[in-house]
Amino acid sequence: YKRAYKLLDDRYYKSAVSDFEKILDYKDSKEKINVAKFEYVNAYKNNRDQTTLSYLEELVEINYTGAKEIYDEIYSWKVEYLGAKTSEDGKEYFAKVSKKDTIYMHFKLQGGLPNGGTTISYKTEYPDGSTDYEDVAETWYSGVTFWVRFWNNSRCKTGKLTLTFYDGNGNEIGSGTVEITN
Repeated sequence: YKRAYKLLDDRYYKSAVSDFEKILDYKDSKEKINVAKFEYVNAYKNNRDQTTLSYLEELVEINYTGAKEIYDEIYSWKVEYLGAKTSEDGKEYFAKVSKKDTIYMHFKLQGGLPNGGTTISYKTEYPDGSTDYEDVAETWYSGVTFWVRFWNNSRCKTGKLTLTFYDGNGNEIGSGTVEITN
């Protein structure tokens, strides 16, 4: 028990879980297992780690305080807007782009369960007020970066061009906006 407790204090959470599991009937070992599991997932928040997933599923099942919030934080799909470029592989991102340029809005998909994927869809809101919806048929995985291109589009007048993304369940997961100038 003392060794397991020291492992927990020293932040060797997986080892602490293992040692506490060997003495389940001693003092508060059962509760310390949950503490060690929670501290592990809270310290690393790694959505690619099977141990994190296993620990979080167990903690969520028993309604352990804070576990559901961490689960949602690391496994919910998110799209991060990286910025707009004027070429597919340009080095610089711009907050404003001329309507005369081809516009590449770059994004990164994050989240999901280990080895899990999602389909995505997005809504485009053009400066002229019109909108389009697009479903992307293939399954996408965490860490993928992608861009959406606009060129010679009569609706790309000056103003804001916004893309809003949705996961396979229709949940909004992120957006990005670029200002289009003359």
